[in-house]
Parts: sequence; C-alpha cells; structure tokens
Amino acid sequence: MMEIHGTLGEISVEEILGDANSTLEEIKNFGADYVVLEMRKEMVSLVTELLVQNCQIELKRIVDFYKIYYGMFTGPKIQKLMKNPKYHYIKGIIMGLSHAETGLVSSMFPESVCNIATGGQDIYDNWKSLEWVREHHKNNLKDLEYVIFDMYDYSYFNVDTSLGKNAVNYYVNWDGYLWDGHHFDDNKNFNYSFAQLRQIIETQNNNGITLQEQENFKLLFPQILRNFLHEQLDDDFKVKNITKVVTEQELEAYEIGTSVVKKLFNETQKENKEAFERILILLKELNPNMRIKIVLMPRTAYVEKKMEPYDKVSRTEYMEYLEQMQEKYSFEIFDLKSLEEISTHQEYYYAGEHLNRNGAERFTKYFLENCME
Repeated sequence: MMEIHGTLGEISVEEILGDANSTLEEIKNFGADYVVLEMRKEMVSLVTELLVQNCQIELKRIVDFYKIYYGMFTGPKIQKLMKNPKYHYIKGIIMGLSHAETGLVSSMFPESVCNIATGGQDIYDNWKSLEWVREHHKNNLKDLEYVIFDMYDYSYFNVDTSLGKNAVNYYVNWDGYLWDGHHFDDNKNFNYSFAQLRQIIETQNNNGITLQEQENFKLLFPQILRNFLHEQLDDDFKVKNITKVVTEQELEAYEIGTSVVKKLFNETQKENKEAFERILILLKELNPNMRIKIVLMPRTAYVEKKMEPYDKVSRTEYMEYLEQMQEKYSFEIFDLKSLEEISTHQEYYYAGEHLNRNGAERFTKYFLENCME
C-alpha cells in the first residue's frame, strides 16, 4: 500500500504559468512521486509539457484527475452495472423505465437480481440494452431464470424517447443506452445530430484512459473507488436515497403534457411491437423456460384518475396485443395500476408517478408475495 509522506499542496494553473520558473523549481525540488492535475482539460497539455520538460517528471506520474474519474465512472447504466462483481451471475433482471428503476428494490429479492431499468427508456432501447448485455456479458446471464419488465402504461408502444423533448436528458443525465441514437436525427427539438451529441458526451467523459492511468487512480484515490463501487455500481443506489414525499401542490400541478397519450403514432407502435417481440425471443433463447413477468406499476391515485379518459381509449388495444403475444411466448401480465393499497398512499411517492424509498419497499414486498409464486 502506498504511504503519503507529504504533499506540496495546491498550486494553481495561474501560479505555474505566471511565475513558471520558481513554481516549477519548487515542484522539481519537492521530488513528488505523482502530480495530480485538477484543472480545465484545455490546460492539461500545456501544464503536462512544462512538468515533463522543466521538472523531469515522467509522464506516467502525472495524473489527470478529471479525465480518469469520468473515464472510469461514467457511461450508460448497463455498462456501469455490469462492472459490479455482484451482477456477474444473475438469477433475475428488472427492466423498463423509471417506474421500476425507483419502484422495485432488487436487494429485497432472495436471489441475485439486477435492475437495469433506466429513466425514459422506451421499448426499443430496452431491447437494445438487453441485447448489449447478452453480447458483452453473456456469462452473467447463464443462470437467468426470470425477467420483470415494467411496461409503463397503456401508451408505452407509442413512446419513442429519441424523438421526445427528454431525449438529451435520457442520453446525458439518465445514463440511457448510448450506442444507438435510434431516430434522434429526426428530433425537431434539437439542432444537432446524434453523432455530434455522442461526441460531446464521450469527449466530456474522456473515454480511452490507459491501464496505467487507471492503476494510478486506484493507488492514489482508493476511497473514491470504494465509494463508487458501493454507490454508482449498485442498482438500488438511487431508490435508497429517495425519501422525499410528493406534496398536494405538486400533485395538483401535475399535467398530462405528453403527446404519446393523446395521439397515435403508427410507425412508432409498429417498431415498438417488433422490438417487444425481439425481447421475448431473446429471453426464450437464453432460457426456454424463462419466466417473464410484464408489470404496470401504480402511480398515485390522483394521477391514475387524471389518466382515466386516455386509458379507456388505449387500454383495450394494449391488452389485446399483450394477450396475443402471451399465447405465443407464454408470460404473465400484472396490471397493478389500480393497486389501491399503494396508489392511495401519497406518502409512498416522491412524484405523481414515482415511488419513493418507503413506497418502493412496500410495493416490492407486495410484488414478491403476490406475483413471484
């Protein structure tokens, strides 16, 4: 284990550039084993060059903190989760979008369960995410016995996140599937292409760090690494930290502002139904006896009541399609939207549609007792 015998302290970029000779001489005389740079990336090359040339510090001893930190610890949710050893052998998978991401607590299941549900994720990207796991981490799935698929609402086949207003949030802030922009280039809300967006994200994340850089970071910042493994690589991290309770004012302000419940998008419906069937085929290929559980989770009773006029229109077609697929692929359907022992308890929610920690634990308990037999 490395022992820190002393540090030179913080030296600003301005000090290095403003009084280069004396500051660089001080660094050189100190005899540091490592120099950690915490600065804007446009300054890193210049300062690195000065340290190598004027202080004779080996390049491998210069640590670009932000480059390595973001390179090691960012990326799509599924990529991060698959780095965690506890998900190397999975008995169950939870997939879907934010309802399941914050509403089902995987650690409450008796087996090893990984929750790959991601906020804003449509059916197409659920298929792509599952396919990515099979392609890159197939051994993790060799013992997979069941999948719980949060199918959002009766309008889910009408959802294409890549065309919506939250597309950039999904890719950038919600750790969505980043290797396929789907129809983002046709999204009229943004004036740049998916290729440009991905380049920005990957540049910001500083991908392409070397093994030497990773080892240096682990050596110098073991606590950061431990915290990351404990938090960011844990699928329950988000739900465990949501304790907020939705207020009356927030519920009253809730608006059904999305066009997916008000307008039918035929091409999107067709594409999502194809993606849904691909998911079912993929799961049956992994395990012919795979137990597949389709679940619609309860929102607050207030929101469910507000949705009733739209649900009446879409529910019949949605359920008829699922039942057709059910005959072909054999899966269970749990429509729990009207589960009043959850939905009538405002204290179980942090927003009109999303459970908080208390609600997630209670819903998971209900699900385990009533839907996992």
